[in-house]
Amino acid sequence: MLISRKLKEVFFISLLLVYASISAFGQKDCNCNPQIEILMDDCATQGQQTEVGFYIYDSFLSNQGANKWVKVFAGNELVLDKAIQFSEKGIFGEVFKFAPSSDTKILVEFHCDKDKCYNTSTKSLRTIPDYTVSYKDISCFGSSNGEVKLMPETIQGIDLVWESGERKNFVEKMHEGLYKVTVENTNGCKEVKEIFIREPNL
Repeated sequence: MLISRKLKEVFFISLLLVYASISAFGQKDCNCNPQIEILMDDCATQGQQTEVGFYIYDSFLSNQGANKWVKVFAGNELVLDKAIQFSEKGIFGEVFKFAPSSDTKILVEFHCDKDKCYNTSTKSLRTIPDYTVSYKDISCFGSSNGEVKLMPETIQGIDLVWESGERKNFVEKMHEGLYKVTVENTNGCKEVKEIFIREPNL
């Protein structure tokens, strides 16, 4: 009987400690369920500024008081950390810019009550290295010495995929004409380029 009572006391104390831990660090959800949408391109160029937008919607929250908070992370970087005010229709939105150096997870963390109840939404941004598709027109009439090359030549993880399906980052002996080529990264990012190789007049 005494052992049973002691076990109950230990269990009760454990519950109090868990509750204290949740109160100190915030509890996910706890009826904090707004709609959170992250808006951005699927792919961005490494080292270049890209825009990311998000909005939070919950008509119920528009009638509640202050202490609403949002934190936004781009990878491990905290890019936004501030109190927010909903519109009368229960909407808050914002746009920020950053320059990704690699594939990055965007996380929006909305606090219905700062550091107590919160919810999150995430979305992955894929990146492609900074590159150039250079080309050289035909040098004289009747020749077929046009060229297309992916630059820099040392770039890794990118292929030029031609309409034939061939993957080749340097093509020479090209005739005059319009060529379509897809720049494809190993993570699935794709960009279609159109290149017109010109031939000089006779």
